[in-house]
Amino acid sequence: MHQSLVILGSQWGDEGKGKIVDLLTEKVDYVIRYQGGHNAGHTLVVDGVKTALHLIPSGILRSHVRCVIGNGVVLSPEALVKEIKMLEERGHSVVDRLHVSTNCPLIMRVHVALDQAREAARGEAKIGTTGRGIGPAYEDKVSRRGLRVADAMDPVRFAEKVRELMQYHNFILTHLYQTEAVDVEAMIEETLEAVSYFKTAVCDTVDLVHRSRRDGKIM
Repeated sequence: MHQSLVILGSQWGDEGKGKIVDLLTEKVDYVIRYQGGHNAGHTLVVDGVKTALHLIPSGILRSHVRCVIGNGVVLSPEALVKEIKMLEERGHSVVDRLHVSTNCPLIMRVHVALDQAREAARGEAKIGTTGRGIGPAYEDKVSRRGLRVADAMDPVRFAEKVRELMQYHNFILTHLYQTEAVDVEAMIEETLEAVSYFKTAVCDTVDLVHRSRRDGKIM
């Protein structure tokens, strides 16, 4: 196998990428996810056990594989923790083999609220979003107002940035969509609590990937 292998979906999803990746993981050292969010999903069957994943790369079921969530992924800390705990309950080591980019944009409660409010406002013209905040989180990234995993490493500064961000988002929710504002302090607390669960896995994944390639690792 070549040192690096890229699996791409050439249609609109559901091509079976996750299953193909899992078939190849016996021969690789790293499996890297580079984009998307927990709206995606792949169901794997290993040794007769079915596992559904939404954020963590397929390779996590192979004990020799290290999994990377790259900076193109919009990350819901709560969804990631839920997935980690599910795998841990099944006997898999996760955090010690997981690498989460410091630059992953965060999906927080407000992004879910915006996603659902926007979809409801469309009425019969709704587009069928999963309502998990993926689109609004990417919008924040592109507009340069979004927060990233690295921001949550400093709780005090993180709280300041969230409060500033929420002046904008709560205005949109209450004035444009005529819906309830998001509880800012509760959102800060729940996000920081979730990130703390996988804090040891957070790193500069770009540097990690380059170093691993130089060391001859297969990914």
